[in-house]
Amino acid sequence: MLIGFSVGNYRSFKDVVTLSMVAAEEANDNDELDKNNVFKVNQQFSLLKSAAIYGANASGKSNLILAFNFMRRFVMNSAKLQITDKIDVEDNFCLWNREMLTRQHF
Repeated sequence: MLIGFSVGNYRSFKDVVTLSMVAAEEANDNDELDKNNVFKVNQQFSLLKSAAIYGANASGKSNLILAFNFMRRFVMNSAKLQITDKIDVEDNFCLWNREMLTRQHF
């Protein structure tokens, strides 16, 4: 179960951003929403069953999905990696100068 996903310095994401599946307090006040989309872990902690990603054109929606796909492939193939193997991350933040390149964050 995915509770949160963070990505930074990847494609259009310069700073670290996080998609959190933790339900906000406002959602917990709506019984119909709770019944359909919220899973109660305990009295103080609830998780969302689904989420929607939306935004303006060129706001990073597709790049977030690419980051998910990279992470999925990395996890699925991690048993094949040796400690000395280089991890091939596709793209740094696109607008950095070469001198400013840093490591990606997942």
